[in-house]
Amino acid sequence: MVVALLIILALATVTGLMAYGAEKHAGPLAGLLRGASEPVGDAFEEIHEFFSTAALVLVRLHIAGVAVSSWLHRENLVRAMVTGRKRP
Repeated sequence: MVVALLIILALATVTGLMAYGAEKHAGPLAGLLRGASEPVGDAFEEIHEFFSTAALVLVRLHIAGVAVSSWLHRENLVRAMVTGRKRP
């Protein structure tokens, strides 16, 4: 789940920068998208929204998975994630 979240967040970041560069002609990727038309910026914005929504879904699934696993194994996994230690 951590790897999936990192990939989705990276994709959301890159597509957001691309949308910003294409629509506002600003940001670190503006030079690459100098001659981009409005539909290109709109496409990047739609892709960015998809990845952002996917990230929120993965976060909710992760939280639900931690809650279910904590309940099934009768462990406080949140405390273990914070402290780095599980009870034996």
